[in-house]
Amino acid sequence: MNPTRLLYNHDINIIKSMFFVVNQKVLDIQDIVEELNKNILSDITNIIAGYYTIIDLHAIPENERSYDICLAAVNQNGNYLYYVPKKMKSHEICRAAVNQRGYALFAVPEKMKSNELCLTAVNYSGVCLQFVPPEMRNKEICLASVNDAGCTLQFVPKDMRNKVEICLAAVNNDGFALQYVPKEIISKDICLAALNKTGSSLKYISEEMKSKEICLAAVNKVGHALKYVPEEMKSKEICLAAVNNAVYGLKSYTKVIKNKEICLALANKTACTLKYVPKEIISKEICLAVVNKKGEALEYVPEEMKSKEICLAAVNQKKEALKYVPEEMKKELCGEEL
Repeated sequence: MNPTRLLYNHDINIIKSMFFVVNQKVLDIQDIVEELNKNILSDITNIIAGYYTIIDLHAIPENERSYDICLAAVNQNGNYLYYVPKKMKSHEICRAAVNQRGYALFAVPEKMKSNELCLTAVNYSGVCLQFVPPEMRNKEICLASVNDAGCTLQFVPKDMRNKVEICLAAVNNDGFALQYVPKEIISKDICLAALNKTGSSLKYISEEMKSKEICLAAVNKVGHALKYVPEEMKSKEICLAAVNNAVYGLKSYTKVIKNKEICLALANKTACTLKYVPKEIISKEICLAVVNKKGEALEYVPEEMKSKEICLAAVNQKKEALKYVPEEMKKELCGEEL
């Protein structure tokens, strides 16, 4: 048996003839009324319950949007509450809409937004907190919101935002929520919690709080957080930790490539190029590490360091690197088994 479908056509003339597809048989509304011998409007919801429905509520003329049709529509897609006539937005319809899709809270009349309804919405998605009236944003609702979407801390009332419990919950969900934590309650624990979730949230920590422990936590999470580490704190330990967690190439670390150990660690970590490495620290080992990951990097190997070993490694990694091989060596390399 095929699923029953309730379809509303965009054509107003056809809208008046809603139809059901039952066992591949199309029945006009009048036929359904006669068959059921009941008031069709009172039975629509019962008929479509449990079936796959398609209701294009916004395409139906407002004067034809009956209560039962609206209720059926929001049960299918809560966001259709926006198209429900104001006079029909009952507690039943609003509750059905928010239960189906929390975002529907934005279309619920303010006077109908109860604590229970708002909590249902933020449990569906934390971002729904922005649709909750400010005076109703209590601890329970705010906690539910930031536990789901940390950055909704920005919608938490100021007096509630001063609670460590709520701020800690927010940064545990999303480190970037740290930017919304009041300065007066930012602590080492809150910072570390944020960094444990998102290393780049180091950018929201004040310079005076950027200790070695804080900076290490950041770069251990994500290498490019190194750009938020104060210059005077970019020690070999912190730089190596950043390089070991690098997700970008050397370009992001140009200011810390100060010695061969750091450069080699980065070269072994990423398919970077040599164009950002200071010439004074370029070595055979670094060149080999780089061209083994990205043959085209041979372009940036100093001419005097383009040995047969390095050129062969580059060409084996990427044939196109052959154009960067010295002319006098190309013939020799072409004879090798590439």
